[in-house]
Amino acid sequence: MADKPVNVLVIGATGNIGSQVISVLKDKYKGVNPIAAVHNNKAEKLGVPSREFDFNNPETVKEALKGIKRVFLLTPPGLEQAKQCNMVVEAAKENGVDFIVRLSGNAVVDENTIIGKNLLAAENVVEQSGLGYTHLRASNFYSNLFNKANFIKTGVLPTAAKKGKVWWIDPSDVGAVAAAILANPDPHKGIAYVLNGPDYYSYNDIARLFEKEIKREVTHVPLTAADYQKELEESFSKFIEHEGTRKLLAQALTELDTIVEKGKYRKVPGNFHVEEIAEKEPKSLETWIHENANAFK
Repeated sequence: MADKPVNVLVIGATGNIGSQVISVLKDKYKGVNPIAAVHNNKAEKLGVPSREFDFNNPETVKEALKGIKRVFLLTPPGLEQAKQCNMVVEAAKENGVDFIVRLSGNAVVDENTIIGKNLLAAENVVEQSGLGYTHLRASNFYSNLFNKANFIKTGVLPTAAKKGKVWWIDPSDVGAVAAAILANPDPHKGIAYVLNGPDYYSYNDIARLFEKEIKREVTHVPLTAADYQKELEESFSKFIEHEGTRKLLAQALTELDTIVEKGKYRKVPGNFHVEEIAEKEPKSLETWIHENANAFK
């Protein structure tokens, strides 16, 4: 008799990365049963079972983890990531979960920033749980450039990164790595993988890529951190209603740029983890810009 598929709960299932985790698990790996953790039943298009999950309602967290053996743990950006990880960890231990893949970020290279400090605190919660785990320290997501779309449409690309360079990665590649580990976690226990795409770019380089694709001049505009954060907050006011959310997102993105400006991302390696673990070539930033060009025109 064939072994019963292992139940895998994907937290953050409707996002760019979580949806890819589910898609790859469903299509490529037969020994697992992906289950989407969602709020207000927003999983219709994922094609897998779903469970109600809301960090603001701890009871849903406990219920969602019943019968689960492995978890993909993505928490919303913010200052409560360690607290949210702890909620999942405690419920996981109660329900016999044996492995967690935690989506972290390579901003942990600078624990003096708010974002770096919060990511490290969340990682520590998972590490101290006694459960098997892998951290995925992803580099800058290509999709973060959507936050700059309003600027790029006007021909400018403001940042606080100056001439600094950073590794970039497609969220779908991160999802593919996470799915591979969830399907076969043993070789990856206790490891923190730095995940990069194939490209190490400055924002001057990125401006040239946009110019090539959208056939219009795009100029990188270096700003001070304070001025850049202010520019972001004003830009986000057009589509983010809550002032606190705007400030937090603007602050996080500004901190990422200051890490780039300091050159700290030079210390991390290239993209071999995507190729080795997910068995796929990582998508280039040039390809991603081509696929999403309409959002920047």
